Amino acid sequence: MDGTFESSTTKVELSEVDEYAPPAGASEFALWMGVAVIGVMFAAGCIAYAMVRQHATIPVDVPLIFWISTAVLNISSVTLFYALVSSKADHRTATRRGIDITALLGLTFLILQIPGLRQILAAHEQAIELGVGVYAAMLILIALHAAHVVVGMIATLVVTRRIHSIRSTTHTPSLRLLSIYWHGLTVIWLVLFSLMLIVK
Repeated sequence: MDGTFESSTTKVELSEVDEYAPPAGASEFALWMGVAVIGVMFAAGCIAYAMVRQHATIPVDVPLIFWISTAVLNISSVTLFYALVSSKADHRTATRRGIDITALLGLTFLILQIPGLRQILAAHEQAIELGVGVYAAMLILIALHAAHVVVGMIATLVVTRRIHSIRSTTHTPSLRLLSIYWHGLTVIWLVLFSLMLIVK
C-alpha cells in the first residue's frame, strides 16, 4: 500500500510540474523592467556627461548623418507598429512586409551610426589632455548605445526569420516584445541625440 501511495503521489507531482507555465505577461513585464534599467543607465550617463562637459570647452559638431539615421530609426518604429497591427489582424503578407522593412531600416540605422559615432569620439579625444572625464563619459554612452542597437538588431532578425518560417500569425507575442524593445531604443537614442545638440 505504501509503495502504491508513493507512486501515485509522484505521478501527481510530476503532472503538476509538467503543466506549469509562466504567468501571462511575465515576459512582457520582464522586458519592460529591462528597458527601464537601460533607461536609468542612460539617464545617469547623460547627467554625468552634462556635468563634466561644462569643464571641457571643446568644439563638437553633431554629424549630419545623425539626422538621417534618426529619421530612419523613427520610420522603422512606424513600420514595426504596422507589422504588429497587421499580425493582430491576421494579415500575413502585410506582417511580413512590415517586419522586412523594419529589419532593413534597422540595418541601415546601424550602418549610418558607425561613422557618426566615430566622429563624435574623435571630437572628444582632445578633452583627454584637459584631465576631465568627458571622453570617458561619452565613450560609456556610445558603448551602451551600441550594445542596445546590436541586441535590438539581432532580435529583429530572429523575429523576422520566425515570421517567414511559420504560416500562421501566432507570432504576435514576439512582435509585441520586439516592439517594446525597439520603441525603447528609439526613445533612448532621441534623448542621446538631443543631449549632443544641447550640450555644446
